[in-house]
Amino acid sequence: MHTRKVRLFVATSLDGYIAGPDHDLSFLHLVEREGEDYGYTVYADETDTVVIGRNTWEKVSSDGASSPFKEKQVYVISSSGNPESGPVVYYSGNLTQLIRALKSSAGKDIQIEGGPQMIGELLNSRLLDSICISTIPILLGSGIPLFREGLHPVKLELQQAGSFPSGLVQATYKVIY
Repeated sequence: MHTRKVRLFVATSLDGYIAGPDHDLSFLHLVEREGEDYGYTVYADETDTVVIGRNTWEKVSSDGASSPFKEKQVYVISSSGNPESGPVVYYSGNLTQLIRALKSSAGKDIQIEGGPQMIGELLNSRLLDSICISTIPILLGSGIPLFREGLHPVKLELQQAGSFPSGLVQATYKVIY
């Protein structure tokens, strides 16, 4: 049986922010090109489950961009549960326990969509298997960092790297524990 991988596909500014002040994501538009998704469609096709932070979910669903999650089981990590069910489940339990249960179940890989709190917990719990970082050529100066302070040191092994005409540089790493 295929062991499900827990994978992060994320965009950051050159100075390491996944969003500007007030969760501003407008810097992502700097690299938008018609017909170019920087490998996201291939990545998303390899997953059937999305674990997403509440703030990220609210931003994505309010933008009307929930279509990348169609036909996927979505777990919204929230400190307060929500009665919704079906393809979207609000989960207020232990993130580590959820991920371990998902990894041991049958299915495609697990897609992580979240901020530094979620990413840090997964790294410190040794549950994140790969990280694909797309670096956008801008310095934001402040905002929401990709990684929070207090992470245990984690070794990464470069799997793939490349650049695009837009200036975006992408690197995929295997997480080594």
